[in-house]
Amino acid sequence: MLRIIFTTTNKGKFEHVLPIAQQQGIDLLSAEEAGIIVPTEETGATFDENAQLKLSAALQQMSDLSWVITDDSGVEIDALGGEPGVHTRRWKGREMTDQEIVDYTLERMKMFPYAKRDASFVSVIALGKERKIYTTVTDRIRGKILMQPDTSATIEGIPFRQLFYDPEHDRMLGDIQDQTPGSEDLSHLQKSFLKAISYIKDIESIEGA
Repeated sequence: MLRIIFTTTNKGKFEHVLPIAQQQGIDLLSAEEAGIIVPTEETGATFDENAQLKLSAALQQMSDLSWVITDDSGVEIDALGGEPGVHTRRWKGREMTDQEIVDYTLERMKMFPYAKRDASFVSVIALGKERKIYTTVTDRIRGKILMQPDTSATIEGIPFRQLFYDPEHDRMLGDIQDQTPGSEDLSHLQKSFLKAISYIKDIESIEGA
């Protein structure tokens, strides 16, 4: 069985992609299970840079040939000039809780009508092994920041689940309508993760040929 280490410390993210890995026959391990210490400093100017910085740090700790996947993601709100962007979790200059992020978003957006609440959710996955970064996978979805939070199905670690509405699919960020690989109803993170798994399987097929 192909083993992949997903280095996120976000339990919500890990559990969100675990069904995809299982459906693809992947033995998915967390950073804790693999004994990897994930750096807390995210100094990159872009999601891509941060994902690669975290991957480089993780690969330096690897002693076997397992594939490693890291990710960086966040929300870019048009009316706020792209904020919070790569600073989503540290928007106020410090580590924020899910509820603090929700409250601060509503505070910053309170003067904007629904028509001016467009936003993007960006997810970048970097993957590699043997201290080599192979590629990055990016997924972006457009949506709206709601006037009031939807707390009906809060997902720990995904604060914008309460605020980011995807009108194209009529769902909130992080909602899982269909976990079938290849479905258009997969979330942004699941789609990116599925692309990464497909890439890894292609490389493994080539290297094993």
